[in-house]
Amino acid sequence: MTKRITFVINTCNEENNIKDCLESISWADEIIIVDAYSTDHTIKIARDFTNNIHYSKSTGYVETSRNFGISKAKSKWIFILDADERLPPEAKNILFNLIKIKNTNGFYIPRRNYISTNNYLKYGYFYPDWQLRLFKNYYKNRYSGIIHQQIKIFPRNIVKCSKFEIIHNYSRSKYSSFFSIKRLIPYILIESKDLLNKNVSIIELFSDAVLNLPRHFVRSFIYLNGYRDGYDGFRAAIIFGVYQSLIYYYAVYLIIKKRIYYSNNL
Repeated sequence: MTKRITFVINTCNEENNIKDCLESISWADEIIIVDAYSTDHTIKIARDFTNNIHYSKSTGYVETSRNFGISKAKSKWIFILDADERLPPEAKNILFNLIKIKNTNGFYIPRRNYISTNNYLKYGYFYPDWQLRLFKNYYKNRYSGIIHQQIKIFPRNIVKCSKFEIIHNYSRSKYSSFFSIKRLIPYILIESKDLLNKNVSIIELFSDAVLNLPRHFVRSFIYLNGYRDGYDGFRAAIIFGVYQSLIYYYAVYLIIKKRIYYSNNL
């Protein structure tokens, strides 16, 4: 492997974001796009930056497609970037210096979560929002396939780097408005079904469903200083708490539905 860093980007109808994303890493040794069969101009725009484009059917979450993209990489290091993210200009030199550090297999990078053009959440769960995005291209370094899971690094030797930030724009923000919670519905459905595979009792599920909203609100808004973001921090903490509660409520619903079905078909 003679190349230094491969960027792996998953896309699906990202024509409004992909240009800014790719322009921010135009200096990269290799850029791999894994597209979920976009029907807009995403791929047409992407071809101005790379021809290394692959296709993978969407499963509702990106971890499987990320693994596919990683398997195609020819660099010593991988950087995972979402299509609605970009890197600042200073990232180039910092990244090339990071990968020279010995005995390190990965780096956590902070991420700014914008909720409007110029405003991002600075406290609570939402900053620094450490993301494990830069790691060695080692065959065991793969995502588990579970939604919202960090990559599993083998062997673990991971360092936090705060010299630059990933910029997550507000186009798909889940915290810019209470109406934005609808963007979390696909994740709620997937994560609820995953819970059912863990053989958790219905009592435990219902208990977590009730407690998750106050638990996450207090932790994000109070303990982690989310109140310093004012109303934005309040709204974000509530939305995240509701999201976590709904995962468990829906799991309870699925169990009850299943039991009613079996009782009616005995």
